[in-house]
Amino acid sequence: MAAATFSTLQLEEVAGIISRATRHAAIDTAELGREIEDLLSAVGTANDGREDAILFAHPPIPDASHLDLVEQLQTIAASDDPLDRSICYGLALAELNAAARNKWTSRRYNRRINRRHMLLDVTFDFLTERERADVKEFALQLAAYHRLQIKRQRPAKIDQDTLLDGLADIYLKHTGSSKHPYELPHSVRSNFVLFCHAILRPFFPLTEVSPKALSNRWNNLKRRHFTPLMDLRFSRKQDEA
Repeated sequence: MAAATFSTLQLEEVAGIISRATRHAAIDTAELGREIEDLLSAVGTANDGREDAILFAHPPIPDASHLDLVEQLQTIAASDDPLDRSICYGLALAELNAAARNKWTSRRYNRRINRRHMLLDVTFDFLTERERADVKEFALQLAAYHRLQIKRQRPAKIDQDTLLDGLADIYLKHTGSSKHPYELPHSVRSNFVLFCHAILRPFFPLTEVSPKALSNRWNNLKRRHFTPLMDLRFSRKQDEA
């Protein structure tokens, strides 16, 4: 993966996709560009020199494997300060942030979160008691997931999953959609997949971020993590029966 910045030409292409998706509604192009740069920096694709970008791009364990992440996430879960940046950095922090975002911004969560990043810019003490418990639980769940990948001996494409999760948030914000991120379509020709392709194309081999590859990866993420509300209601009825 190349270390680079998001170009003006790319931004124009991406803004065009958002414009088509919103039927030419007004777009805050500058804010869109900043949010994309922040995400690319956070996962280590680009580095603008900020402290959080450096922690992501140059963690003490470079190119963390699934085994590295299991050990790191277990340490995070057992710590009195799981967000201490000496132990919580890189892909582990990015994945925890994505897990927090998926739960805390869902329609089932009864508290409104008024910050752009759930965990990147906060301390553990800042979180509510419920959120602190969630962070530890997310770490244990993610450790279990990565342990399973070791058993399956599957190659790691963790940074791409994290980027797709983050890009979904950005896409929803700038299209004015209230959907859950995993409700976004995975069709090769969908605006969301084309949006991701336009952003990620310069930073990965084209075989990894072609519209078809991104479509498959997004579909797999949705199937792995997303339970539609209808399915949830049905399962509750079954429990009550």
